[in-house]
Amino acid sequence: MNNLWWKEISGARRIIDSIFKAVENEKNVILKFSPSTPWIDDFREVLSEKIEIELTEQELKQINYSEADVGDYMLQNFCREAVRVYWRPPEPVGKFLRKCEDLTLSDKILWVKLQNKKQLEDWLSFISEYDKTSGKENRKAVFLLEIDDSFENLPEKKYFEVYKIGDEIPEYVRYTYASVLASEADIKDSMITYLSQLATSCCNDIELIPLCINEQRSFMENPYDTMVQLIADNCRSDGSDFVLAGDHSRIDYLVWQAQLKILFPSIERYRVYLIQKMSKQIKDKLQFPYKTNFGDLDSPEELELKDLTYAIGNGRLLMDDSKEYNRLERFREYRNSLAHGKPLSFEDVKFLLGNVMG
Repeated sequence: MNNLWWKEISGARRIIDSIFKAVENEKNVILKFSPSTPWIDDFREVLSEKIEIELTEQELKQINYSEADVGDYMLQNFCREAVRVYWRPPEPVGKFLRKCEDLTLSDKILWVKLQNKKQLEDWLSFISEYDKTSGKENRKAVFLLEIDDSFENLPEKKYFEVYKIGDEIPEYVRYTYASVLASEADIKDSMITYLSQLATSCCNDIELIPLCINEQRSFMENPYDTMVQLIADNCRSDGSDFVLAGDHSRIDYLVWQAQLKILFPSIERYRVYLIQKMSKQIKDKLQFPYKTNFGDLDSPEELELKDLTYAIGNGRLLMDDSKEYNRLERFREYRNSLAHGKPLSFEDVKFLLGNVMG
């Protein structure tokens, strides 16, 4: 499920493709990971694999940097001693390495993981000197600097593109992921869209979505308690703790939001279905404009479920089918509950989605 996110979900894959395109065009990149970035190790694996497969003339090297001086590190690791002896301070090392004709540094893509702001500043300084110096070769080394969310106020450098990974993942991307997983769950087709939206709305962390969908029955019946238990029993892929999106009332609100998006349109489909089913009787027995407590209605299509219930109750419309009348009553109650901010129980959700069109 994890690699599915970075490999197959289009919104996530576009981030990988965009970074790859920058590297392919010899642009340096700063990767800033937020604490909520899903499956960071998989991100690294997918991007590395794409670079290695498609940029075959260049070598990707991973560097966990902890040296005291960037210039010394680069001289020791990417410059032969026979060439290194020609470097003289105060010439910047970046400038010296770019001018050297017999180095293979220009064939490298260096992915450097940094731990603090001083390291970042040193690397930015080195890379800027390296990039602004005219080299003998057309190709140049490309640098990916990886930092976490603790790095603030990144300096603006014309030699870098900054990508903030996992900062704000649009709802449509999260929903796409949830719907792919929900479509493989052991539930009725009528419930797939609801489960997808429920997971999208309630899970503020992408990595929590597959856990909730794995427990789809208990999750749909009792979202809050299920999520609390899942968070207690699991941790994120990087070993950190999950954080719930809020307290019980907040989760109830998110459930209500999900139900508004999925159930309200279903209630509307039922209203249209019922008006069409009773169209002849409505046209014969009701006069339009039709007066209600909330104003006049100009056509049968404007009748609400409460209007139909009231007209049947006072005998202006007839409904001999007790099963249909029970359904009308329940759908009217569902609409009122949702309209007043009260989420429906799972049993009511199942009835609603299973009885939209008769």
